[in-house]
This record gives sequence, C-alpha cells and structure tokens, in this order.
Amino acid sequence: MPGIFRAAVLCCCLALSTVHADDRIEEALSGTFHVFGENSSATGFIVQVKDQNVLVTAEHVFAKMRGEECKLALREKTPEGFARREHAVRIRNGKDNLWQKHPQQDLAAIRVELPAGVVVIPYQFSQLADEPAFEQKKVRVAQEVWIPCYPAQVEANRVGWPVLRRGNIASHPLAPLKASPTFLVDFNTFGGDSGAPVLVHQSASASGPGEDNPLLIGVVLGMIRQTDKSQMPFEERTVHTPLGISIVANSQQVREIVQKVASP
Repeated sequence: MPGIFRAAVLCCCLALSTVHADDRIEEALSGTFHVFGENSSATGFIVQVKDQNVLVTAEHVFAKMRGEECKLALREKTPEGFARREHAVRIRNGKDNLWQKHPQQDLAAIRVELPAGVVVIPYQFSQLADEPAFEQKKVRVAQEVWIPCYPAQVEANRVGWPVLRRGNIASHPLAPLKASPTFLVDFNTFGGDSGAPVLVHQSASASGPGEDNPLLIGVVLGMIRQTDKSQMPFEERTVHTPLGISIVANSQQVREIVQKVASP
C-alpha cells in the first residue's frame, strides 16, 4: 500500500508540473506573431530588454519584402474573446534599411512600438539561452522542442494566433557555440516558418522567479532538402524533396543582435 500511495503522489506531481509547463508555453504564444508584407510572409517574436520591445525574425524576411512597411498580426482582448489587430512597422526609409542584421547569421532585429490594448507577453532577455546553458546540457540532442509559427502563411485561427508545432533536437554536440552556430531540429519546415522561436521547457524543479518560463534556444532559418535532376531529350526536371529537418540559429546569436538593437 505505501508503495502504491507514493506512486500515486508521484503521478499527481508530474501531472501538475506538466500543466504548469504547458501554461508557460501558452503564454509564449502571445509573444509570437505573423510578420507579412508584399512578397514575404514569415514568423517573428518580441524580446523585451531595457524597457524596449525588439522584433526578431530571419533577415531574408525583411530583405525580400517590398515597400517600406511590414505588418504584424497582433491580438487584442474583447468581451467575446480576442480580435485581430494588424499593426504596421516601418522597416525602410527610402532605400535605407531600418533593421539590424546579424554579421554572420540570417537574423534581423528592429525596435518596435506596440499599440495600447494589444495582448503581448514578450520574451524576456533572460529567456534567451546563453552559452552556459548549452555547455551544461540544459539544451541537448533528442530534447523535445516547441515551435510557434506560421507554416505556408497558415494562422491557427482568424485572430492570428500561431500554430504550435513540436520536434526534437537532431544535432550533437551543440557546444561550443562558435563551432556550431546552427543546429538541426527534426520537424517539417515550410515557407512561413522562418523567424520562428524554438523553445524548450525548463526543469520542473526550477524555483527561482521566471525559471519555469520556456527557454528560447534558437530561431528557424530554413529547411534541408534533397535535390534530384533528371534530363530527357525534350525535358529537364528538378525535384526538391524536403527531408523534414529544420536549420536553426542558436540563441546566443539572437542575444547578440537584440543587445545591439537595444543599445542607445
């Protein structure tokens, strides 16, 4: 009987930990947005640092976009639930780009002013995994990850919430970060996933303030695919087959670009 009682208590504690962790992932969705404009559609997220809101996405998202503005699909609370609220962000001034590009990676960041009334829980800078997190194997191969994103421009609903997807870290080793600026995640990537944050649950035993928040470990940049070419007398054909593997820039580089943008 005592053994059965202990097992029951353990199962109950695990269930509560899972619910609490899932609540934190749910909160993370409110910091992730559909970023779109003419000729470009992707995913972005807000990081708050020094009382500033910094929008992060893949650099090619802004580079491909035509015009001087992009739009964010924000959400605001209403008596009926949530309503969509699109918000314009200026990314160019004539021919001058207003975003900052990471010197080595396909990452971009820009300061944004969010309108009053929107439901946003930004990622805190402390949630961006640093090099010790990788070295201490808080982030490691086979670990389950969560990716809020907008695959093929799909939104989870009319309000514009992201689609939450799941995968596993497929690369080893992950440290040192200078030797491994990118790593692989085993999940099917589509156009529109670029710029999506990659998240892991932190330890359920964390007790410090904010330590149970999801850890942001990287940003989706693209996919790996196999390319096959065939040639016949009157036809040439190229077939690209996605391998279901995503290329992710590690979070240390996100920390670098966010700090650069947030600096006075």
